[in-house]
Amino acid sequence: MTEARASGADDSRRRTGRLLGGAVALVAVATCAAIGWATGEPAIGWLFLLLALAVTLAVGALRARELAQRRRRFEAELGGSLDSARAQLDVESLRALRAARGDAVTARAIQKQLPQLTLAQVAELLHSL
Repeated sequence: MTEARASGADDSRRRTGRLLGGAVALVAVATCAAIGWATGEPAIGWLFLLLALAVTLAVGALRARELAQRRRRFEAELGGSLDSARAQLDVESLRALRAARGDAVTARAIQKQLPQLTLAQVAELLHSL
């Protein structure tokens, strides 16, 4: 279980890096498009705008692929049941954490323990505590 948690944390860092990189690239390309239009070169502006659209679509496709992988991992590792996911959690410590630090911190703790869960599944587990 410890290796799975470490692997999940590494995956989370990689996903965050990809999404952040995509956002930075989108802002950079959109800025170049604005500069192209501002300098009187509309063709360059349109080119960069199309590039920004391509970056946005690529980031969206990566996100969709990641969600599909999470669903497959959830099915494979937990049999697709939130009850089996709940059985793997330390419910009492999560309840104490929720009382002390709130829902957001508790949701992150659940996500750390079971990285194959989607945000909707984490929210459902959180509300069932």
